[in-house]
Amino acid sequence: MRTHEKWLLVAITFTVLRWVVMATLDGDAETVLGVALGILTLVCAVIAFVAWRREGPRRG
Repeated sequence: MRTHEKWLLVAITFTVLRWVVMATLDGDAETVLGVALGILTLVCAVIAFVAWRREGPRRG
């Protein structure tokens, strides 16, 4: 598994966790955790994009 694929899996995991938080919590805890997980998702997505650009095309 390539580096960018690993980072995408981490970003997807944070997205699912954010959905769970939004569905189960209310009030300030939902807001704080939702924003934190959203920021982590964006950071992981940017890291995955940069890794994908550096790795170049797959060579068999």
